[in-house]
Amino acid sequence: MYISEIVEINNYRNLTGKTITFNDTLNFLIGENNIGKTNILELINICLAIGKFAETDFMDITLPIKIKFKVKYSNEEIGYFEDNFDVDDSNSITLVAVQDSVDERINYYHDTPNQTKIGMATIRTMNILYYYAQRMPSKEVDFRKTSGSGKVLNYLIQHSLEQSEIQEKGILKKTKLKNIVKNVNIQIKK
Repeated sequence: MYISEIVEINNYRNLTGKTITFNDTLNFLIGENNIGKTNILELINICLAIGKFAETDFMDITLPIKIKFKVKYSNEEIGYFEDNFDVDDSNSITLVAVQDSVDERINYYHDTPNQTKIGMATIRTMNILYYYAQRMPSKEVDFRKTSGSGKVLNYLIQHSLEQSEIQEKGILKKTKLKNIVKNVNIQIKK
């Protein structure tokens, strides 16, 4: 499951009027400073994990923030949004996220004339890992950490150790370490 397109952005920071199309496997956000790369990442995180825009997210606090985005999914994931799917593609759903005022939370619905409500519980179970742009590079690859990138790296290393049946002390052997690195790289490419 992945966001294939952000179809419409209204009243959110400097992204109002923009549309963004995503590749199904890998995407890069490249550009000059202060053009909105981080705003895109934060928009996705707010919509899928937090569920509430802050006052600073509103371009105009007297107007609602409205985000329309399309989610595509595999045959195995059909039914994730119950009986809701786009008429022209049963493997996708166009969702609308609206927050009418600063004091409210985001409401989600399927972009159809009926505007079928989609619960925040369903939205939150979508798999998202937000990696904050304003981080501390010196702490990036610390495998001892249990949050942020450390959590991901710990999981990948632990998974690789289990798959290759290598004990933790075995990673000190160069030949076994190569297998672990190879396995981690395979996991990252999935």
